Amino acid sequence: MGYTKPSDEGDQSMANFRLAFGRNLQTVDVGRGKGFSNFEFCARHFASSPVLRRILSLARKHQYTSLEMQEIGESDCALLVEENEALARRRRDFQRSEVRRLLFFKQSDLSQAKELLGYAITKRDFFASDPVSRLHIYEAVVRPPRDQHTNNFLHTARSYEIASIDGVDQVRGVLFAQQNGFTNSCAQVALRTAFACVLPEGDLSYSRINQLAGLELETLKPGERSRCGLDLVQIAKVISGCGYDFVKAVHEPLERNAEASPDAMAQAELNYQQELYGVIESGLPALLGFNTFNKDKKEDNHSKHIVPVFGHTFNEDTWVAPADHRYFGKGLGYYPSETWLSNYVVHDENFGPYYCIPRQHLHEAQSPSLLGLRPRHVKIDAFPIQAIALDFTRKLAGNIENGGLWLKLFAYFAKEGVLVLRTLLLKKEHYLDHLASGVSWLYQASNPKVSEILTKHLPCEFWMVEFSVPELFSSTRHKLGEVLLRCDIPLDTGAPKAHLLACRIPEYVIYYGEESEAIFPSGISSHVPLYHMDSLYIHPSPS
Repeated sequence: MGYTKPSDEGDQSMANFRLAFGRNLQTVDVGRGKGFSNFEFCARHFASSPVLRRILSLARKHQYTSLEMQEIGESDCALLVEENEALARRRRDFQRSEVRRLLFFKQSDLSQAKELLGYAITKRDFFASDPVSRLHIYEAVVRPPRDQHTNNFLHTARSYEIASIDGVDQVRGVLFAQQNGFTNSCAQVALRTAFACVLPEGDLSYSRINQLAGLELETLKPGERSRCGLDLVQIAKVISGCGYDFVKAVHEPLERNAEASPDAMAQAELNYQQELYGVIESGLPALLGFNTFNKDKKEDNHSKHIVPVFGHTFNEDTWVAPADHRYFGKGLGYYPSETWLSNYVVHDENFGPYYCIPRQHLHEAQSPSLLGLRPRHVKIDAFPIQAIALDFTRKLAGNIENGGLWLKLFAYFAKEGVLVLRTLLLKKEHYLDHLASGVSWLYQASNPKVSEILTKHLPCEFWMVEFSVPELFSSTRHKLGEVLLRCDIPLDTGAPKAHLLACRIPEYVIYYGEESEAIFPSGISSHVPLYHMDSLYIHPSPS
């Protein structure tokens, strides 16, 4: 017997699993010494799901001591009806689903306020022809296991509301999801996580993703293998349909580029790394695809995987940064800030949330490909903008002869090719806040005239390329200044200085107007803190 849509759907006003009414509430004391085991719990209730074990392990890392478990039925959640109808169209032998909502709390004493650490929603699907049900994590949000104080930077985390026994709680993190293999694959899951980071509504349904992709899923014949993945063209349609563009970078293997020199391939690797860093450091997510291998260790061109990237770790003592510049610098003439990056933070639906991929682990053999989200009005990417900024700082330094200690040091470091460059996309209000709060090493504040002029003349959004030196950048997270550049002008424009907006160096700010330049005192003669991303890049819904 197949799936039958409920005749009495009841109140389906709740369109997601987070806020839907839950039934059959169970509370469990999971504190240490209480006889509770994450492994036994997963084996008894959730088919020994290793992904759920990962989520529970993260909750344990946050010292969770109590757990709530509720069941959600179709009569209480319109999204569940939508998901089950899609499964029924795909497989005629689909029967039903069981959905459970798990909440993890730090405080088990009911006399004190409980602290929500995260949640997970499991969905178990039953099919007439399968003796074993299929369980996956429909979604989960858990607090990140590390933060900026431990050199982990996740600029895309946001707060989610979820119903609990006491009302509605909130938890901040990056949404994780796992495919069901019939109506969505790793591509849809990665897109969902990426757009949950930037869309005002904080989520994107699989039906909407497939609709934007133009994917029509036909009913599977008995024994037919399910294929529901998306190709690059379809992924691009989804990104465009959500109001975004993307930056693309592909690092192909050497054997596919026989005519390319080793230097050209090294530059391709550099471009790929810099574009990925430029996206995530701007508070935007990226999609990272790569080839996988079969059991015989032979490349399978039909076996590809994709994961969302939304953060990175920072190694202030890395040997790579000075060694790349001194021994393997390839003539760059500067330090790319991403050489201090040691790992990318990702979700992998096969393993769970918040895993770290070492920066250079995915090399040309896996053909890593990057699709980084980018607002439509941005017409030039991080790598060429950084090159423009580098050229500008060198020319500016060549004209500096007099000044204080840090102004002379800026000129010296720029001429010697030892500046550290960090590039990110920025909104005007965030930059002005940065100016207002950025007290220098000598406790100097920015000249109010700087904010006055830039408030009047800066566009709503632009690229900022910060310049520092290794010792300041890695230890105190400080910089000498920054260059602001337009993001809405393509690279191939012929106008001189077309991208330049303003530049701040020790002692001075230079503003580049359409017809003239102006230079005035900045009020700051030493180094200042790097820009700290403390707000999400939420892009308005497309009209």
